[in-house]
Amino acid sequence: MSWHISYRSYRRGGHAWGIVAGLALLGSLLVAVTPAAAQEPPFSRGIDAACPAETRTPDRFPDVAGTTHREAINCIAAYQVTLGRSGPDGPVYAPGRAVTREQMATFIARAIEATGEELPLGDPFPDVGETHADNVRKLVAAGVAEGRADGTFGPDLPVTRAQMASFIARAIESVTGDELPTSSVFPDVSGTHATNIGKLAAVGVVAGREDGTYGPDESVTRAQMAAFLARSLAELADRGAPPQLPEPPGNTVVGSSTTSLQPGQARNTNIHLAADYIDGDVIPAGSSYSLNQGIGQRTSARGFVANGFIDGGELISVVGGGVSQMGTTFLNAAWSTGIQIDDFRQHTIYFPRYPMCREATLAWGQLDVVVTNDSPYDITIDTGYSSESVTVTFLSEPWAEVESTISEPYDVGAVGGPFTVDCDRTVTYPDGTSASESYTWRYNEGYPG
Repeated sequence: MSWHISYRSYRRGGHAWGIVAGLALLGSLLVAVTPAAAQEPPFSRGIDAACPAETRTPDRFPDVAGTTHREAINCIAAYQVTLGRSGPDGPVYAPGRAVTREQMATFIARAIEATGEELPLGDPFPDVGETHADNVRKLVAAGVAEGRADGTFGPDLPVTRAQMASFIARAIESVTGDELPTSSVFPDVSGTHATNIGKLAAVGVVAGREDGTYGPDESVTRAQMAAFLARSLAELADRGAPPQLPEPPGNTVVGSSTTSLQPGQARNTNIHLAADYIDGDVIPAGSSYSLNQGIGQRTSARGFVANGFIDGGELISVVGGGVSQMGTTFLNAAWSTGIQIDDFRQHTIYFPRYPMCREATLAWGQLDVVVTNDSPYDITIDTGYSSESVTVTFLSEPWAEVESTISEPYDVGAVGGPFTVDCDRTVTYPDGTSASESYTWRYNEGYPG
């Protein structure tokens, strides 16, 4: 799943234009390309210049539907300015949470880099954790953010609306190289950040509150942050520095797996829905991916239905039952790419539709399939299904070569009884080195004979 923006310019030819018509056309063109500063503040500029329809929908996170800044949140997610937060039902945005100084640094650094600007690293701060450290250093080096008098950054402190204005105004100016116009429209604004608040008001990035004030000392929420950033990206687009959607990872199939379905079964609804939820997810190079988090919690509210699930060797009915088939399909796609397999667990009963040993079950909060993309390239998860099968494909750049084997069953009982089987994998890397791993699993029942 990817989004593309094309910026096109149009010329209108012909020699029959009169002076009046020509001036009228020139005036309309000037209006079309003049930055939002030409309007009278306070006003809230639109985001269309940076956020076309395909970036504003669908909802990237389950907790943004119906929120005021939903389209802005979706837009900055399309640019990977935000990756969301881990929530109980999978990734969420948490629109009502306050933004901290280190989070603000990451939001703004990614927004700047979306325009193609390269940010150098400044000196580190002793109080900034690993997650946001580089982005804090980038903004300080660019003059967008500053440390405190004691040499710390104060990463966990909430960002006020006044401080946010200075962060963003400096960011826009650092990209364009031009100073923004300013205005003085809010009666409650004065002091250190007044000029930068006026700059953002002049270009419509901030519009104030319904009572005409700005509320400079209020904390900035994540939803408000998305709105400010989307408007800033639109302002940059109008000023000749449009953001560019991230290039999708390579489109070569580096791993794929298909498992069969029996048409008409209720479990197919759950498997198809799970495929939809992970379709288009990207596993960045060096990052881990939890399939449970990717799919999210299986609930009726999210469209899952009741079906069979093995609990202690007994088949019971639970909402989301059958979704384990996505565990097996995903595992085998990852297996064939050569990336690192961190966690999976086989079923206690063998099902002939799966490869022996090389299969996995899922249970929310208990059993997961987790992988780490230890290749140098991002991986896109692509899914597809029909009434008869489901497929998971990993798209990236060719990297490792994989050889796999599954042993013959041993320590077997009668047909339908217990048995043991081994599966192994040898991954050969581009430098010629290789690594092997082996798994052994004993099924309690299901020996096919």
